[in-house]
Amino acid sequence: MYDVAIIGAGPAGLTAGIYCARKMLKTVILYKEIGGQAATAKRVENWPGIETISGAELIDKIYKQAKKLGCEFKQASVSKIMCGEKCLEIATEKEIIVAKAVIIATGRTHKQLSIEGEKEFIGRGVAYCATCDAPFFKNKVVAVTGSDNMAFDSAFTLAKIATKIYMIYNKNDLTADKKIVNDVRAMKNVEFIEDYRVNKIKGDKVVKQIELKDLKNKTKIIDVDGIFIEVGFVAPESMMPEIKTDNEGQIIVDSEMATSVKGIFSAGDITSSPFKQMITASGDSAKAAISAEKYLKSVK
Repeated sequence: MYDVAIIGAGPAGLTAGIYCARKMLKTVILYKEIGGQAATAKRVENWPGIETISGAELIDKIYKQAKKLGCEFKQASVSKIMCGEKCLEIATEKEIIVAKAVIIATGRTHKQLSIEGEKEFIGRGVAYCATCDAPFFKNKVVAVTGSDNMAFDSAFTLAKIATKIYMIYNKNDLTADKKIVNDVRAMKNVEFIEDYRVNKIKGDKVVKQIELKDLKNKTKIIDVDGIFIEVGFVAPESMMPEIKTDNEGQIIVDSEMATSVKGIFSAGDITSSPFKQMITASGDSAKAAISAEKYLKSVK
């Protein structure tokens, strides 16, 4: 019987583990891989107290700290969470894990285009988060592909930093608000390429070109230093139908990171929080751990 089971070992899950362990709660962290998306970041330059560090190095430091404090780690894929009489049961492919409280910190993943060159150049010109990675493209030529508010927000952010932006999207798929579209159109260094899709990403050590195709399969080659792919997110399947989610599959939490199910808390990118950053995920998971301890005291 664990006091707290944490599902996920990215910045949110590991930070929650540190807080739980410091409160002397018997804690297990269930994970598919340590670090998640954060571990793939080539450089992190907005973590307080550290000017620059790779995502892998930062995750390793947080992981070692959680382990040193006494967190137990189990590599396992969680299929569902069930309510027992006095506890919560977490089903994995290996066993049933029993805990008094659960913190879900599984994160979510960026949708990919699944095209040639995309995976090869992740972190070397292919990016999915302008808020995170825009500073690395100062005075460079960048493409953005996507048709929603997030894509146009990314183009707006990048246009203030990069020399030139190519905004690539299909007019029939456009869901972005007119205001943000008009704001981006008004920026002098943004060129709109409508009714094209990105077909290939090319380069050597880093991205050098992208190949586009229109609706008639006409090809166009553009020289770029990078491309931001903003085509949405994929949330993992719900582990428990009673946990309320929004229309994007994100877990709805209150100000104390509690979900709609008693004893279950959530933090990080899997929640409906509008901010998707490593630092905000860690901050929210600290709150989730404190709330979990408060809950455990109330049910003793």
